Amino acid sequence: MDIIKAFFGWNDPRTPEPFFSWQHLLYVGVHLLIAFSLAVILGIRDRKKAEEDRRKVVKAAAVAMIVLEAVKIILMEIRCCVLDGDAGHIRSMLPLWLCSTQLIMIPVAAFNRGRIGKAAADFVAVFGLVGCVGGTVLASNYFGQMPVLRFEIVDSVATHSISGFCALYLLITGGSELKLKNTPLVALYLAVFMGLSLLANAWNADSGYQANYMFLQNDGGTPFFLCTMAAGGSQTLYTVFAILLHYLCLAAYMGVVMLIRKTRGKNVSG
Repeated sequence: MDIIKAFFGWNDPRTPEPFFSWQHLLYVGVHLLIAFSLAVILGIRDRKKAEEDRRKVVKAAAVAMIVLEAVKIILMEIRCCVLDGDAGHIRSMLPLWLCSTQLIMIPVAAFNRGRIGKAAADFVAVFGLVGCVGGTVLASNYFGQMPVLRFEIVDSVATHSISGFCALYLLITGGSELKLKNTPLVALYLAVFMGLSLLANAWNADSGYQANYMFLQNDGGTPFFLCTMAAGGSQTLYTVFAILLHYLCLAAYMGVVMLIRKTRGKNVSG
């Protein structure tokens, strides 16, 4: 019983393994290897299948991701409400991180066949891979803060792995076309999530709940430390640079794709 309580974070006496420890890298590495291997194997198998057959794989992944997140929310709320008497903890679990936006975008890509769905697939292809690697290998906000075999980390690595799987599978099968004509809509999706994050951060400010969604308030020990360095102590500048860094990531990703297509003599405009 004590082991179960510790796993779910109830009076966990264990000392966290250091960030970038062999336990951290091994645990993440195994998950990413499985996710990427499955994406390649299934992607190659399904490349010539009908679009609806390929969508079934993404739909299954979307459902699995939603179920995992629902289980996390339910269990965390039980812990916080029943044991800690904190009914507002759900304010800290909004899907407003770059990686958790996939909880919304993967289902949209899977179930919508129009331009909205195509742009969502491109969003997943770009930020799914970035979030998958960044949210596991570079997740100093989890690893080093709690033991590797803790429910929050197990759930987080699983959902990030599904996100990476979907991104790579969509790229291999052509489910994501990464066309320039879809890029403005992808940028709009990103703007909506960042706008909601700014509102959530303002709502949660000084409340004790999460007030750093999308790392728009501080770097949290992530690669956004570049924004901290550039801002020189200014909160406003940091937020502006953090927003720009998200768009720089999108521009760089699309730039590489367009360059590869141009060298292969393919249409880069879509």
